[in-house]
Amino acid sequence: MCSLIAVKAAHEGKRVWWVAPTYTIAMLGFREAARLAKQMPFPVTIQPGAMQILFPGDGFIRYKSSEIPENLRGEGLDLLIMDEADFQPEEVWQEVLRPALADRKGAAIFISTPNIENGWFHKMWLLGQTGQDPDVKSWQFSSYTNPYIDPAEIDRAKESLPSIVFRREFMAEFVSGAGARVRREWLKYEDHAPLQDLKIALGVDLAISEKATADYTAACVLGRDATGNLHVLEVARTRASFSQQIEFIKQLAAKWQPAIVGIEDVQYQKAMVQQISAQTSLNVRGIRPDRDKVSRFAPLEGRYELGQVWHVRGLDPAFESELLSFPKGTHDDFEDAMSIAFAVLDEFSRAAPICFVDSIDGPTVW
Repeated sequence: MCSLIAVKAAHEGKRVWWVAPTYTIAMLGFREAARLAKQMPFPVTIQPGAMQILFPGDGFIRYKSSEIPENLRGEGLDLLIMDEADFQPEEVWQEVLRPALADRKGAAIFISTPNIENGWFHKMWLLGQTGQDPDVKSWQFSSYTNPYIDPAEIDRAKESLPSIVFRREFMAEFVSGAGARVRREWLKYEDHAPLQDLKIALGVDLAISEKATADYTAACVLGRDATGNLHVLEVARTRASFSQQIEFIKQLAAKWQPAIVGIEDVQYQKAMVQQISAQTSLNVRGIRPDRDKVSRFAPLEGRYELGQVWHVRGLDPAFESELLSFPKGTHDDFEDAMSIAFAVLDEFSRAAPICFVDSIDGPTVW
């Protein structure tokens, strides 16, 4: 709907911005608008590199990330669409984007999965419900109202997700996250996992600093059996230099022979992905996070609640301590590593293609 609105506005010569928390999310909107723009009976310039679509008459749609808010200053707008608005800070709207609408008396549309109860997006939505401001209107729709989604798929998601996550992601409800994380009574233990029947993944959450107060480089070896149950085979963490981190990963991989290794792929971590690919024959996948930690861990939380996760006895006690205090504990490195392992294991199980491309600087993973 917002892509149609954006294309219509740009066709009328208006200036349109589409702002998302990350470029990955913004790209989804860009692709949909580009598909619509190609159907226009006149030439439209689509520039994927610049993430913009230019229309005759000086109208345009530009796709932006709010990761660096200062980069959003300076341009007057006729229309702003904030995608996944509840995952963006209020300051991005109030201090940066709202002034951009002032000189042209522009309009704004906010679309989002609910994230923070009583946050700025929730308060805006409530304002639209009360009718106190005639310029603000709001709507709420569950995934059951979407004619393109099979209701049976939603029902299956309800069976595997924590209720609080299902209510947010599928029912579009603002609900508090208090007390919604892993509980001790959900934990299940086994002396030995059925290794011969497991698909195994190694997830690694890298830390940059070696200081005693810094986060750890954490790793989680996760297996999935034929029935879909998950088995935490080993967890380990260290504070180490770049070269020591490589050896740390290689030793765990040599011990467990994972089918796939997942490493968070942002900034400093990119070099690690490249080095591991260059030095070993491991099937390495760089994972770029585009959601917050709690959202990334939610699929695992649901499986814990359903009794589908087993811990091999003798794991590092710090893992369980972190797990039962997540997301309010001092550290959450193990949970990040486990989320990465689950993400690549799930991707590997669905036979997603992984391409290794040679480059001047060495193998680059895509």
